[in-house]
Amino acid sequence: MLARLCEAVLDGNLPEDPMAREAALQAQMVRLEAFAAGLPAATRGELGQLLGLLALPPGRRWLAGVAPDWAEASVVQVQEGLQDMRLSSLAVRRQAYHALRDMINGTYFSDPAQWPALGYPGPADL
Repeated sequence: MLARLCEAVLDGNLPEDPMAREAALQAQMVRLEAFAAGLPAATRGELGQLLGLLALPPGRRWLAGVAPDWAEASVVQVQEGLQDMRLSSLAVRRQAYHALRDMINGTYFSDPAQWPALGYPGPADL
C-alpha cells in the first residue's frame, strides 16, 4: 500500500529504470519506517489508524477512492483517488491526503541524493 502511494505521489521523480525504481521505493520504505519510529506515540498511533484504515478494502474505497486492491491499482487510479481526497468536502479526507503527501515527499526529499532534482545544493557551510 505505501509503495503504491509513494509511486503515485512521487511520479516523475522516481527513476524510470525498473530496477532503480524498485531500489528507490525500497529505500523510501526504510525512510518512512524511520520517520514513523521518530514520531511521538500519539502521532504514531494516529498514523497507524490511518494506514490501517487504508489497508482495508472499505477504508481504501471510502477514504482514498481506490476500488482495486493496492497491488492491482494503477498509479493513475491512486493519483485520482488522492486528488479526490485533496478536493473532498470532508475535512478528514483532506487531512489524510495532506498527511500522506507531506510524509511521502518529506521523507523522499530528505535524502541528499534527491536534492539536485530540487536544485538544492545542500546546507551551507558555516
